[in-house]
Amino acid sequence: MPVLSTIGAAAARGFGWLYKAVGGGTAGALYTWGSNSSGLLGIGASGSRSSPVQVGSDTAWTDASMSLHVIAVKNDGSLWAWGSGGNGSLGLGSTTDYSSPVQVGALTNWSTAQAQYYGSLALKTDGTLWSWGNGGYGRLGDGTTTNKSSPVQIGALTSWTKIGYGPSAYLNCHAIRSGNTLWAWGFGNPNDTDSYGTILNRPHPTVNQSNYSSPVQVSSAISWASVSTGEDHALALTTGGALYAWGSNGNGQCGLSTLNNPEYYVWYALESGCSGGGFAIYGAFYATNIGAGSYQNLNNPGAATCEPPIDGVTATFISQGANTQLWGFSSPVQVGSDTNWAQVSTGFLTGGAVKTTGTLWMWGYNIYGQLGIGNTSSRSSPTQVGSLTTWAYVKCGREHSLAVKTDGTLWAWGRNIFGELGQGDTTNRSSPVQIGSATNWLKAIDALDAGYRASIAIRT
Repeated sequence: MPVLSTIGAAAARGFGWLYKAVGGGTAGALYTWGSNSSGLLGIGASGSRSSPVQVGSDTAWTDASMSLHVIAVKNDGSLWAWGSGGNGSLGLGSTTDYSSPVQVGALTNWSTAQAQYYGSLALKTDGTLWSWGNGGYGRLGDGTTTNKSSPVQIGALTSWTKIGYGPSAYLNCHAIRSGNTLWAWGFGNPNDTDSYGTILNRPHPTVNQSNYSSPVQVSSAISWASVSTGEDHALALTTGGALYAWGSNGNGQCGLSTLNNPEYYVWYALESGCSGGGFAIYGAFYATNIGAGSYQNLNNPGAATCEPPIDGVTATFISQGANTQLWGFSSPVQVGSDTNWAQVSTGFLTGGAVKTTGTLWMWGYNIYGQLGIGNTSSRSSPTQVGSLTTWAYVKCGREHSLAVKTDGTLWAWGRNIFGELGQGDTTNRSSPVQIGSATNWLKAIDALDAGYRASIAIRT
């Protein structure tokens, strides 16, 4: 029996068809458009495309995920990859780029997969969880920090049910197990901090930056339905339809307009001499819970070293500045009080979600119009996109977004430098625009993705 790719009980109340059996479910033809760097479009040819182009002639695709590479599943349970092979992200045993789909191994029990910035994460129909690519910070979850160019199993459990969708994710990963428990691994704290320790022997607030190379549970008291991982934040839904966020909130990407313990910070530019001649300049955030004006100017003689300015190493002070740091949230915080959220997606510095009412909501960074609200002003709390109640799914990419409506039409907005909006041009859009006139785009969350300046979607 295939693993169900679900988005929570709230979805079932509003849209029963949001549940899709991945690996054996509805299949279709695969289309890509936008940047074709490293063969990302999978069409076996070079050059970007500003309108959808079909990948081969197969109509058996059920699952497609795009970042700097693509991971996709067919209805026979086979797994395929193409695009950038850096860090072993394709799972093909090498770091070679491929411009056409290549099967990953010979197994046919893959359920769903996610392409992330530096690697991949996938589920099998037996409930086992697998990863490959860059292992830095423990992001593969296999207990190591080494790269893997072929799939490796995360632990021995067979109870994994969902993975955290998010093509911009590269610091950490999330997944859900049976019993609706949520687990995370990778980099422990993405906030801007003095990662080298105390600058010039001055005290620095203790910030937990623990990395985890194996899954650790997140908020055991909450029953989780789905999760999406962004570059440095995460969004998740509970089985009761509530929306939660955590991680960095510097651009409002958590959808929380209030700050969590805002602190002052001082930045320093420091110069150290090199023993072989010349010098090196380093910058660092120096956070404190007292006013920045309370600090004296630092001016320590430089030492003949090229080491970063860690404890015991002196450096010449060059300049400083002061501001307030929009610190994030180190544990899940509910976004508003609504309990009718059906689906959620993280982008680079954005978030998007659909409610059971069919309304679409976006928040976060908006310099390219990637929120779809008709302007380029950022938002720190969910803002409705238009007034329509016919939205089914939204997927946020690095700087653009895609969405499918209940009528099977496909829409896009945001940055369009490589034609990733599928409009036949490279003009940015700050409001949703329809891609072509087709009404048979697959209405499933794992059947489309807004990747790194390119897009992918399945059409029946």
